[in-house]
Amino acid sequence: MSPILLRTRVRGALVASLATLIGATFVVLVLRRAPLTLTFSVRHATYQFEPCWPLLATLCLPWIVFWAYPSFAAIGRKQKALLVASRGCLVLLLGFGLSKPERQLETRKSSTLLLVDVSASMPDAALKEADDFAQAYLSVHRANDEFRKAAFDASTRMVEGSFLLARGTNHAYAASDYGQALRMAMGLELSGSTRRVVLFGDGNDTHGGLWPAAQRLLDQGFELYVVSSSQPSRIDVSAFRIELPRRIERGKSFILRGALRSTRKTEVTVKLSQDSAPNARDPERKLTLLPGLTNVSFETTAEREGPTRFRLSVSTEALDAFPENNETSLVADVEGRSKVLILDSEPEHVANFADALRAQQFDVSVHTPAFAPVAESEIAHTGILVLSNVGVKDLSSASFSRVDKWIHSGGTLLVAGGPVGYADGGWSGSQLEALLPVSMTATQLEERHDVALVLAIDRSGSMTGLPLELAKSACAATVETLGPTDLLEVIAFDARPVRYVSMQPVSQKSAIIRDLSRISSGGDTELFFALDMAYQDLVAASAQRKHVVLLTDGQSPTSGLSEVVQGMVADNISLTTVGLGTGVDVELLRRLAERGGGRYHAAPTPDSLPRIFIREAEELMRPPDEPQSYAVRVMRQARFLAGISPGELPRVSGYHRTTPKPAPSEVVLESSRGEPILARVARGAGWVIAWTPDLHDRWAHAWLNWPKVGKLFAQLFREHQDQPTEQDLPMQLEQSGSHVHVVFDATREDGSFDNDRSIALTVTSTEPNGSKVIPVAPTAPGRYEAEFTLDKFSDYRLKAQHDLIDAEGKRHLLGQSKGQVSWSYPEEFARLDPDLEQLNALRKLAQTEPISPEQLARNLPAKRSHAESLRSLVLLGSLVLFLVDLALSRVRFRPPANA
Repeated sequence: MSPILLRTRVRGALVASLATLIGATFVVLVLRRAPLTLTFSVRHATYQFEPCWPLLATLCLPWIVFWAYPSFAAIGRKQKALLVASRGCLVLLLGFGLSKPERQLETRKSSTLLLVDVSASMPDAALKEADDFAQAYLSVHRANDEFRKAAFDASTRMVEGSFLLARGTNHAYAASDYGQALRMAMGLELSGSTRRVVLFGDGNDTHGGLWPAAQRLLDQGFELYVVSSSQPSRIDVSAFRIELPRRIERGKSFILRGALRSTRKTEVTVKLSQDSAPNARDPERKLTLLPGLTNVSFETTAEREGPTRFRLSVSTEALDAFPENNETSLVADVEGRSKVLILDSEPEHVANFADALRAQQFDVSVHTPAFAPVAESEIAHTGILVLSNVGVKDLSSASFSRVDKWIHSGGTLLVAGGPVGYADGGWSGSQLEALLPVSMTATQLEERHDVALVLAIDRSGSMTGLPLELAKSACAATVETLGPTDLLEVIAFDARPVRYVSMQPVSQKSAIIRDLSRISSGGDTELFFALDMAYQDLVAASAQRKHVVLLTDGQSPTSGLSEVVQGMVADNISLTTVGLGTGVDVELLRRLAERGGGRYHAAPTPDSLPRIFIREAEELMRPPDEPQSYAVRVMRQARFLAGISPGELPRVSGYHRTTPKPAPSEVVLESSRGEPILARVARGAGWVIAWTPDLHDRWAHAWLNWPKVGKLFAQLFREHQDQPTEQDLPMQLEQSGSHVHVVFDATREDGSFDNDRSIALTVTSTEPNGSKVIPVAPTAPGRYEAEFTLDKFSDYRLKAQHDLIDAEGKRHLLGQSKGQVSWSYPEEFARLDPDLEQLNALRKLAQTEPISPEQLARNLPAKRSHAESLRSLVLLGSLVLFLVDLALSRVRFRPPANA
């Protein structure tokens, strides 16, 4: 390198370094004041760079000149200068582009959208008023302000001319979707710095989306003004709604309540009809309606069973704007009273049973067997046939053949006993026995003993010595007192029981005395296991009288004792308790004896034990003063037993002994002797039920005086008629036009939330194939909800089935809910008066007041800054400079001077 060139390069480097140092000092001073943002104003615009650190790229400009200028020796000096300048500008623009440059301008332009409700509830005069509002605003607004018009009903559309001509079709104008209109306003590209929406309407939103859309509109910076028409609403009368009781029974009068709406004081005629027939009691009424709602009520009676349509209509001779809303209706399921026919040889003896069924809303007839149906038409309307105390000679073969056919077609037959019932009435081997779920030939019971006695002796540590020896002596004395065919068992217990003498006849005296001598003392006292062992052994024993004598000298835990005693009583086992000494729990032993149907004996000293045991044995040997009775046990759970505890079933004094038939016959209730009390079997589409006691006071006295006898038999009959036996559970309905919201609150008897329920909701309309199932979901503890939309104008019945899901996942029918809704005409025709309350609430939300066109035009928008990004311009300039750089570096426009 020549000395001259070297000196030139050194001077260039010094100049570039000095320029970089000066630029770095300037940048440091600027960054100290605004380390991230650089802002400056030029004329009426403000420019901002954030972040500004990419502008440090300008420090590279002196070195670009220093290194690039000598490298372009092959081109001309002017071209070389342009190339260096373009490359430096390119670096500078890239730095500006990375700094996100923005330009902010201040404007006062406004954009206004006039949004007008043109639905049916808006009278023509109100739409003319909206046109006048638009014309008045256009005459006074500023020239650069933007103004647009839109109309909405069920849909929203832009309008150029009159709003009156913008009404939609009959289907569209019968709705007001305020929410969709406000959402459309948000979607418009309004260019003004201030965006205004003037909502002109009556506030009757039929779609329910107004409030979310209004809040979102305000959140996006729009100004919302609400203007209502000063014109009166149209003259119109309408049938608004019908309310029916939750349950309607055929032939039973009830009050139907309705509501009528009018926009003016008007004379009207109101009519009520059932299906197509006028209401029998009060078909027509003249009324004077005042503005608003007027309640009206009719006393009526359902004339037939099944789905019945109740229609309420109103008419007037005055001008009526919308005849479409003059009628509303509701369909309800009218319940018919089930017919029960009781045939009894002694009809006067079943009066109590018939009255119990009538109290459960059954239509009961009681006759002698001579009244047996002789024609199919006579039995066709009977739901339940009861043959009580009827012999084979009382019923002809032809009559029974018709009964047989009726059962297979869906009827239910209950056969009850009595003096001439079952085998005593000659029914063995007959058609009736073939239908019954039991055979009239009783099984041979094993030999029954007179007495079965269990002696439960405390052998805990406190009984050591004389008390235990005297207790064994008392047991031996009992053996001498009982008869040879009586059964005896001796259990000695401490913390656990031991059978020292198993259940055996007392005739084996020597063996029993030998086994008693083996009893020795042990540890702590535990009564439960000893009583439970005695209970289980006595249940298996065959004896007319079963008894337990419990001896203890101490105290014991009480858990489970009440349940064991309750089970013993249910199986005809009595209990006597003996407390030895002063350390016993007297209250516990006395309570157990009272509940067990026995006696409590206090034995202050051990020498009194033999006398007490002998007295108990003698009491058992004495013939009973009262006639024999039998406990009734539940062998199989059934729906008709809902709400009835097995322990509260009354006893029976007697019954016909029968033998259960194999499946599909099933025994639901049996006696403590293990023989059927109530059995059932399906025959064709019907049922045959066997009740082996009678329905008289002879054997079923305790049942007929039991408060729940009517409930049990009512649930029994309704279950086998395929009618719901469950409780009527509440259903909450909220309807807004075609939208229906259903709520179920589920609680248990103790008041806790029921979260294990499954609910199936069926909605049925009057249209063909108009049934569908709506999903019901839990939404909170004990709360289940469903929402659905009605498809068309019709009447709808709602029925919900409640199932309880147990721990094993099995379903148990719990109850049902019923309701009705009606969608007789569009919601737009139900509310023709302006909803001033909703309009005022909307103004409060928008924080605005009613405004005139002049006030709207004079209300100049505030200065607003409008940010405009410059990155696209910077990137475009960088692309242009890049192309210029390529052209200057690759194309020689003019040869150098020394070429």
